[in-house]
Amino acid sequence: MFLRTNPPQQSVTHAILEREQLTLSNVQIDSWLLQMDESAIEPALRNIMAKYQWRRPESIEVTRSASGRTYLREDVLGRPLYLGIACSATLGVVIVSREARIGIDLVSPHDADRLMPAIEDSIGVQERDLIAGLSPAARRRALLSIWTRKRALQAANAVVEQSPLQSIAVGLGELALDLPASFGWLDRWRVHGFTLRGGELGSIAVYTHDQLLVIGAGDRRSGLKKTAFAGYERRR
Repeated sequence: MFLRTNPPQQSVTHAILEREQLTLSNVQIDSWLLQMDESAIEPALRNIMAKYQWRRPESIEVTRSASGRTYLREDVLGRPLYLGIACSATLGVVIVSREARIGIDLVSPHDADRLMPAIEDSIGVQERDLIAGLSPAARRRALLSIWTRKRALQAANAVVEQSPLQSIAVGLGELALDLPASFGWLDRWRVHGFTLRGGELGSIAVYTHDQLLVIGAGDRRSGLKKTAFAGYERRR
């Protein structure tokens, strides 16, 4: 699910490293891994979305809703393309889908000390019971994983409302333990975790569908050129 590597330094004008198509919970998703700093987010999004629009990147307008959702309203099919975005200090991950209820989060272990007070404050009784008895190192990693799961679900449901993290209870697998009423059916949600070779932990939360929900619009101009990182090893 994303390039598993520590890529060398790149210019922000060449921030896009790799695109990969995946299907999670019967939703087709394009995932993108970028090396970038904060100033490169907007240009990178324009470059990505230009591939679905057959337009020049500078002509792309990315829309953000009041709840923080990011999407492109006018694409080649006339239906919204929804984006999920998450960043660490040097890496960004972007997912593109036609499912509005989708979210992503990414955290670097290097940020654990800074984030731990907020993580501990968001953890509920059910989650504490799950990690009771773990070694300190395992507990720390489990807390980071739970944090990304909670935040991915929070972002995914922002199309309805942004629920407090304390109201979202998750385990270490694909199923949530408890969700606010605004999420709808608990068993319709899935959380998929991933790890980047640099140690970053991430999660994608998505609402499931009985039938395959596809993006239906890709870069039909000339396809993506292979990057210098295309041969790097992947691991799932």
